[in-house]
Amino acid sequence: MENVKVGLREDTIYVEYENHRFNHNELDALGVVIGITAAGSPESLKWMLILMKKDNLPVLEIKSPIAEYRDFLLGPKDEKNLNVWPVSVGSLWDQMVINNSNNYLDIYDVKWVDLNNQNNPWARITIFPSLPNYFLATEVNLLDYALTWNSEIEMPLWKGGVLATALSLPLDYTKNLEEKKVYGRYFPKPEMYNLWLQQTTRPADGVFNLTGLGMRRKDKTDYLGIYNDISWMPGSSDHILFAQLGYFRNLEETENQPYWKNQKTRTLAQASYRYFYTPLDLALDASIGKYWFKDRGIT
Repeated sequence: MENVKVGLREDTIYVEYENHRFNHNELDALGVVIGITAAGSPESLKWMLILMKKDNLPVLEIKSPIAEYRDFLLGPKDEKNLNVWPVSVGSLWDQMVINNSNNYLDIYDVKWVDLNNQNNPWARITIFPSLPNYFLATEVNLLDYALTWNSEIEMPLWKGGVLATALSLPLDYTKNLEEKKVYGRYFPKPEMYNLWLQQTTRPADGVFNLTGLGMRRKDKTDYLGIYNDISWMPGSSDHILFAQLGYFRNLEETENQPYWKNQKTRTLAQASYRYFYTPLDLALDASIGKYWFKDRGIT
């Protein structure tokens, strides 16, 4: 966790944090933070208020009773009757307050604990292997592949501002992917395939806007571009609207080039809608857009 702050005010403990560890689902990190807070808080405190942040911007605020949540974590006290819980999920849910607006519930006059000891790294580095290209059971070989070692680096600059880059190094590949061979154009050279300056803002309740300016490398071709992602969650979390726009200019010669690199400019546009049906834990998505190779479609 990053940018962790802990404070007290009357009968409430306040916790702010930023998650860059549990990258599969933000709820994983939220569950860890709420669980540790409930289990470690003294009996004299009645409430906990958790503020989830992203790039130092508030995303979600949750207020919950500590004793009831602690009982919920402990589970049934009677091992012979696992259906009898000390507190029901419905009762706990009725007492919780969830706020995703720009107006904080109550964070004023908080006595914060040692603000100079926050965990604020100068960079975040993610390293992982990748198999970007492989060919199975072709006329030239049973299996051809290229294995690379990827690094993604993010440097926080200011509130909502991040400098991000991505690097790739070849680890292993078959002979058919060497230059001038049958799959030579897929040869994995060392490269920097992303370099972006990104700024995230929250212009209104439930609205997040991300603007990026920088370089993208695709199909061994460099593009300079700008893109914008905006999402809106009106009211409850049942509905989410997304919109994406991007404009990229090819920095290399396009004449007499194959179709995947002969476009001087590329314009991207996409809009999507997601509905989440809570009783069945079911999400439905619909989108329409214009994509990288100028193809259009609805999904």
